[in-house]
Amino acid sequence: MARTSSSELEPGAYEGEVERALVVLVNSQVASTPWLTAPEISKILRDRYGIGIHWRRIESLLLKKRELAGRRKRNRQWQFMALEAGRDAVSKDANPILFVDPTKALEATLSLHAFFQSLGGTIRICDPYLDTSTLDHLSACASVNPIRLLTKNIKTAGGCVRCSVPQRPKAGVLKFGWPQALHCMTGI
Repeated sequence: MARTSSSELEPGAYEGEVERALVVLVNSQVASTPWLTAPEISKILRDRYGIGIHWRRIESLLLKKRELAGRRKRNRQWQFMALEAGRDAVSKDANPILFVDPTKALEATLSLHAFFQSLGGTIRICDPYLDTSTLDHLSACASVNPIRLLTKNIKTAGGCVRCSVPQRPKAGVLKFGWPQALHCMTGI
């Protein structure tokens, strides 16, 4: 796999095949090659990033997603170019992954709160060890969006946790009977 430049998007950061193909199209536009065929996209994904998606699959997906990728036919082959909606779908800010650096706890906490407040739609959080600090972080955010919290271990003496979050008075954790089951918290 070739190294990518710092301004280049990484297709491996996305799970969807459409998004991965769009990343290649966006990167090619930055490199002044706006139009690519599905075989070219497939070859770039395979050779540069080690991701195998058949060119026919890429072509099929991009032909269906007309709002994300423009298309034209040249030499009996479809060529694709990322449109503005496609660029927005894979922009670096669209799917942020936030890692908390424990050596910079205050900065990380403030950026975490700002991150939660900037999100739209349903917020999904996976915290393997639910405790009061998680709830404190969520209560510090003035978001009106629904939050879904997934956890495996609840740090409490009782079987069910009731918490009091000022902005979200109806919060609770559902605990399932199976030891390997995850707990799902809704309504925070």
